[in-house]
Amino acid sequence: MRILFFSDWRLQPMEWVDRLIDEAEPVDVILYGGDDTGRFGGTYSREDHGWVLEVLRSGPRQPEDLIQALSHQLGRPPVGDPFVHEGDWQNPLRLLGAFRSIEEGNVFHKMARRARYGVGAVIGNDCYPEDRHLLGPAPVYDLHREPLRIEEWGVVGVEGALVSTTAKGVPVNNIGWVRHDDSMVYDHLDRAVAKLKVDPRHLIVVSHTPPRGCLDVGLRFGCEHLGSPELARFISANSPALVLCGHCHSHGGRVQQVGDTWVVNAASSDNNPKDARAAIIDLDDGHPPRITWVPPRAFGIVAISGIGPAREKKLRDAGITTTDELMGSSVEQLKEAGLGKALAARLVAKGEAERRGRPVWLPSHRESVPADIVLFDVETGLGVGAPHEPWMIGAKAPGAAVAQWIAVEERRKSRKLMLEAFLALVADHGNTVCSWSGSGFDDGAIENGLERWHRRGLPVWDKVHKLDLKTIMYRSLEFPNSWSIKAVSEFLGFAPDESPWDGFAVGLAYELHRQLGEPLDVPSIAAYNVTDVQALAYVYQWYRDSLLSAEAIASARAPKRPRAWTPERLNQLAAGLKAGLAPREIQIDGVTSKQIQDKIRYAQRASTSPTWLRKLVK
Repeated sequence: MRILFFSDWRLQPMEWVDRLIDEAEPVDVILYGGDDTGRFGGTYSREDHGWVLEVLRSGPRQPEDLIQALSHQLGRPPVGDPFVHEGDWQNPLRLLGAFRSIEEGNVFHKMARRARYGVGAVIGNDCYPEDRHLLGPAPVYDLHREPLRIEEWGVVGVEGALVSTTAKGVPVNNIGWVRHDDSMVYDHLDRAVAKLKVDPRHLIVVSHTPPRGCLDVGLRFGCEHLGSPELARFISANSPALVLCGHCHSHGGRVQQVGDTWVVNAASSDNNPKDARAAIIDLDDGHPPRITWVPPRAFGIVAISGIGPAREKKLRDAGITTTDELMGSSVEQLKEAGLGKALAARLVAKGEAERRGRPVWLPSHRESVPADIVLFDVETGLGVGAPHEPWMIGAKAPGAAVAQWIAVEERRKSRKLMLEAFLALVADHGNTVCSWSGSGFDDGAIENGLERWHRRGLPVWDKVHKLDLKTIMYRSLEFPNSWSIKAVSEFLGFAPDESPWDGFAVGLAYELHRQLGEPLDVPSIAAYNVTDVQALAYVYQWYRDSLLSAEAIASARAPKRPRAWTPERLNQLAAGLKAGLAPREIQIDGVTSKQIQDKIRYAQRASTSPTWLRKLVK
């Protein structure tokens, strides 16, 4: 069975939903994990919004009378139970949402036409209770109210925030409009299994809230596990095939295995519209699920770095509407469409790198780097309630193994010794350091650590020459994959040991240790840190060698541009001018509108231009 699953579609354009399905087809069922469910009910015009405001300003003051006035205006009653008891009844968008027709503009129903078994969904904690009416009738299913059987598989939902309590009775995850006591979860799922008559191992749970301890750390209000203990208990006892969740946005796009159960958090970013997550899951009995994340380029050219709505419109007006068309264009075509020269060159290079399967040099300055240098990488927390500062530093001098210093606990003596030893290594090897971030993150973390634990080292650090290899290479190269050190080093031939860690996971583990006292797997993280430094050293050496490569130098030169104005094209220009056409109306194959205007302007002022052309443009 093939599943398309996504969640927390808060900022992402609704038209991207079709592109998700395009990428996943053929799809058996589409599952949605909740939040902002009201967006799937269609939109309303400013006129609608305006007259509701007028009713609020000049109409009835009591909630019941307001609902009646709106019903009269729209010619139909609200869908489901009025929500006036919820207290937010003077919100115009919410009022309009209560009168939505499930037949008109419902995105869930449009999605369901493209999936064999339709759409199953739950509402999230930040939805309004009346948003439930968007989930029905079949082939759109409210999985919390009615579990769904698909062949030998069962699908059940758990909506909203699942509120548990600490040992001291403090509520956890008690946020939003839709909330349930966590104690109901186990029985709710047990009843669904009995009703569906499926083996629990054939169960798919769609829960807005993750299970406790798995992809469930909230970072917005501090560092805290928001997941459901009862959902975790159900997983431990029954081993369902999949648990699909959202809610904790920082874990969106991540997968974790708990026993025989795979937990997938597909929450999209709630601060960056381009950071959209959706999982394509192929599920076969007796085999682990195959989970593939929809790549950003599937959402179209606006999802490409450097392309926003304004540039997307310019490209669309120029006839460039897909990612393949964008990557396959020439620099001149993209400049003609309104993109800057540097961005146009980078996009063309990106497309070429993808087609050729190798790095492509940009026609720009290539910065040399020294041989005697200390390459380093730091591990920090996530900066929740405290600045980023290193608790682990890995560093490599030329010809030496990776040196590593670890000071987990926040104690002056151990942190100071760690920083002193690092500065001593730097002083012994040219007083130049290099890291990989594109933002100077590692440099700033060292400075934060010195500021707190070893202020006398700050003047020493100020005199160190600092390089960021990612920034240096980004100015000169484009790769067919991402710019993470892992992706770049592996593409260039570095073969690291398998590791479950990445920078975010390490930072999160440290925060959980620092703030909640959870155990920290220092040996495993130390091995990951060493591998990162080795990867950095590998890429650094590749870059130095490539600067001396004749092939790289040759490929970095801009290709010789063909002559724009052949005799045949000059004759076409003359014919257009004689016919009385304005410069923008003249069309010549292989020549842009800007080149035609530049040629005419040149003829008007340059005595070296052909006499016949000067006469035509006078």
